[in-house]
Amino acid sequence: CAPYVLPGATDSFYLRKIGIESYGVSLLSPEFPTNLLKTVHGDNERIDIKSMEIKTEFLYRLAKKYLS
Repeated sequence: CAPYVLPGATDSFYLRKIGIESYGVSLLSPEFPTNLLKTVHGDNERIDIKSMEIKTEFLYRLAKKYLS
């Protein structure tokens, strides 16, 4: 599975303006249907459960590493 570049925006733009380094991450499962990529940040936006599990695990481990 190759990385995707998707248009969109986050609040990190404003954080970077005041000197706070910010990064975004969107992890999708290999089984995520590529035809649903067009729904990202659009009407009827959705994600599959496996992708949600992957991102939840990633964020949990990230928080545990840096907040412990």
